[in-house]
Amino acid sequence: MDNKKTGTVKATVPNVPSIKIGKITLPVNPQASTAPFVPQVKPLVNSISELETIALGIRENLPVLLIGDTGTGKTSFVRHLASLTGNSFRRLNLNGSTTVEELNGHYTADDKAVGLRWIDGILPEAMKNGYWLCLDELNASLPEILFVLQSVLDDDKFLVLPEHENEVVKPHPNFRIFATMNPSLEYAGTKDLNKALLSRFPIVIQTEYADPAREIEIIKTHAPKIDDKQAGLMVRVAEEIRKGKANNSLSFICSTRELINWAKLTEFMPVKQSAELALLNKVELPTDKKTVEDILKLQVGKWEKKELMTISDIEKQVEQSQAEMQSLKEQLKQAQSNKLEHLKFQQLIISIYKDLKTSYDKAKSAGKSTTKIKKLMDEISKTISTQAIDEEADDDNYINEDED
Repeated sequence: MDNKKTGTVKATVPNVPSIKIGKITLPVNPQASTAPFVPQVKPLVNSISELETIALGIRENLPVLLIGDTGTGKTSFVRHLASLTGNSFRRLNLNGSTTVEELNGHYTADDKAVGLRWIDGILPEAMKNGYWLCLDELNASLPEILFVLQSVLDDDKFLVLPEHENEVVKPHPNFRIFATMNPSLEYAGTKDLNKALLSRFPIVIQTEYADPAREIEIIKTHAPKIDDKQAGLMVRVAEEIRKGKANNSLSFICSTRELINWAKLTEFMPVKQSAELALLNKVELPTDKKTVEDILKLQVGKWEKKELMTISDIEKQVEQSQAEMQSLKEQLKQAQSNKLEHLKFQQLIISIYKDLKTSYDKAKSAGKSTTKIKKLMDEISKTISTQAIDEEADDDNYINEDED
């Protein structure tokens, strides 16, 4: 499985009792429709080879550890396979405050009787019910948490609950355990994993950020209104920041998650403003912030120069479109009695509208005035029916928007 295959994993729970991930076949839970905690199926654009390796661990009932920077899809891989196979998925985010009671369980007052009753923690609950359990940030947890996990990760996979009369919990056949962690030297609150515990994971996967083409596809999957050029800008910014992290000139890292948030915000505001909210405001160190600001200024500046219209460009297009419109309106009027001629001139006018719409998008994305473009679009809407424009312009219509 060294040859890396990429693509979009089709997000459909099959009607057959199994599903194929690469060369690995996994059974589909026959009780998927009634099982609790089954994640919603969503498309996942990433490397199929990671999914295939995790699927191997699932099939062979082997614990899987995923190590990688934040936002590289560690938890998403497991959640996606749970959704495709219809399995219950539980997740616990470990940290220095996570207690053994959260993991194993505890006694609480019984409302229905005098005394106390035992409540299973997330670990015995998952083991008894056959859930998939993902323990995030494994190397940020306390030693006593890791000690509890050692017996569950052993070959016999049983758990002893000393707090509950030494109850021995044996795993349901469907129980699977996964863990994720960030590199220990680069994230606050993390530490090197105990070698004895690390050796109990037969499968350890190093996750990386997607290559640029796939990262663009990931962004567009989550923010479908973003075009390739905008997504490409965001990926270039991320690449420059990651280079800085790799050569130790930056401590800040830009994950795919940040890019998705940036893209979603760009649907509602100019790209510079959305970059500040989704990215720049997360940078803590002043030196890092200055570096990220410089990267944004350079990359966004290049993109604007190449892709966006200047005010003079907009005015020039409006003048040209107005002249064309004047001529076409006369020809449209003269062709009233000829249906084919009338339709031809109507389509030419709609073509002008579509060009204006593209310019409107670019100008709005750059935070520039769109008043003149909108005024001409309003004029077109009065010349031909709104319905005709909607049908020809991909159901996008700006003529009813407020003026900027």
